[in-house]
Amino acid sequence: MERSPTKEERKKYMNIAKDFAQHLADKGLGTLNVDIFYGDMPATPDRCIVAFEYEGQENENTGLYNPGLKIVVRSEPSDYNQARSLMQHIEDELCKIGNEYYPELASGIIINATHYLRVYPALGVTPIDRDPNNRRQFVQNYIILK
Repeated sequence: MERSPTKEERKKYMNIAKDFAQHLADKGLGTLNVDIFYGDMPATPDRCIVAFEYEGQENENTGLYNPGLKIVVRSEPSDYNQARSLMQHIEDELCKIGNEYYPELASGIIINATHYLRVYPALGVTPIDRDPNNRRQFVQNYIILK
């Protein structure tokens, strides 16, 4: 039976959303607190990226807890391609982390003094219901190895 993380373990992973929001901004996908956010979906702007952490899973082989990262992208109501394309750019950037085909990132990355070994998608990019302002949204969940 999988064990839930303790309160202390959860606190340890609280900055994951902030770290990866910063990473996406550093990669040129937007600007932190302008169109890239973490923890809450703002009412504006139409086009934005939001990172959330969620309860991940325990690694059966190592016993270590692997936290989850959820990325939500929202775009203007009439622009499906904008949101889908942005989500693909995000996946491309995150999946380089810990990938042997990108030697500069093969050993992971350090963001705000935390070493992230690998990021991989838990599922593919998924369209979700439009928001109350009819804006398109996509979501993708990732597993983080630390």
